[in-house]
Amino acid sequence: NAPVVSLTISQRDYIEHISLNLKANTENTPVWIETSPNYFERIAVGTNWSDELSFAIMPEMAELNFPTTELKVRIYGNINGFDCSGQREILAVDPSGNTQLRELFCHGTSICTLNVNGLNNLETVSLYGNRVTPEVLNNLYCALSANTPAKPGKVFAALNSSSSPEMLNEKALASSGTIANNKNWRILYFENETEISTTGTLTCQQLTPPANAPWAPSGNGA
Repeated sequence: NAPVVSLTISQRDYIEHISLNLKANTENTPVWIETSPNYFERIAVGTNWSDELSFAIMPEMAELNFPTTELKVRIYGNINGFDCSGQREILAVDPSGNTQLRELFCHGTSICTLNVNGLNNLETVSLYGNRVTPEVLNNLYCALSANTPAKPGKVFAALNSSSSPEMLNEKALASSGTIANNKNWRILYFENETEISTTGTLTCQQLTPPANAPWAPSGNGA
């Protein structure tokens, strides 16, 4: 029942390593990295960000042409800071199994959604430069727990005000940042921590269908 963060890693180009930065509440906190089914690597994490830690992916398969396109990597332990940024081979991050997280950095990956439901201790989220849409950002804002005015949370939704198209700056601008603002979260540029003037006007109520709304399958079938 240890807290867990799960990653989905692309294996289309046969990635051999991933890199992580981690931190914890206490020194020498034990953490286990499951880089392939039932293969664990144990490390100790301190209260400061670790130097970048590199982990071999599926080391027992290193000399084989393993025919899978995705791989699950799980990080178990009482960590409160998680950073997997800058790795395009990361397709998904699921931090919802670790409610102790305070800082979460997953910018510059290939995620298209992020589930922060139940992460009541979260203070910082960085997810710029991903495949997120304004709708995904709005759902993230709705899922965030409220912070206090004295210590507002931070969402880094874009690199800077002149972000190139691949940084998806326009997606952050089109999101409904007031959802997060009303819960004492700031929507920021990463480089200088200045506010992003978002233009969206949706509310969480508008994003959530009524409980009695009829369900219809997607597609054009009858």
